[in-house]
Amino acid sequence: MHRQTLYALSELETMTFGLKELKQLWLTISEINNQVNYDRQILQATTFIGTALLNLFRKGVGEQEIVGINQLIQDYAIHALQWRPNHEEKDSLVKGNKEGNISKWELWRSFTDEHKRYGGIKFAIKDQSEKLEKIKKEISDLAIQKQDSLTCFQLAIYLLML
Repeated sequence: MHRQTLYALSELETMTFGLKELKQLWLTISEINNQVNYDRQILQATTFIGTALLNLFRKGVGEQEIVGINQLIQDYAIHALQWRPNHEEKDSLVKGNKEGNISKWELWRSFTDEHKRYGGIKFAIKDQSEKLEKIKKEISDLAIQKQDSLTCFQLAIYLLML
């Protein structure tokens, strides 16, 4: 048995295949076995993923739309914490997360919550435009009141001077 082992080792050495190459081969095989196990787990989850993708495709959502939606969320993630008028919203996103990192699920939840709250960007712009017009009207009314007050004040001073 030892002779067979020594003979096999000498055969390998003549092919310039020593212990170093044998260890490398072992690591490669081990890595392949790990990948096979990982791929098996993916295949087990494929039933759910396949069904979900099929439902999306049936509803007219294609691969480009899925990629686009993912890009939209990534862009939202970049800007999500840069500007928040309400710091409580920002705090709710990073609640329990000391590093300030936000998970994908938290980003999706925040994105959908904002979409529900504002009803879409066009509605939010329309709403903000209406508020702006209301504020402009109030400013105009206040300017008129100011002018009327100044006129009354000037008249009072004039009457006091008589």
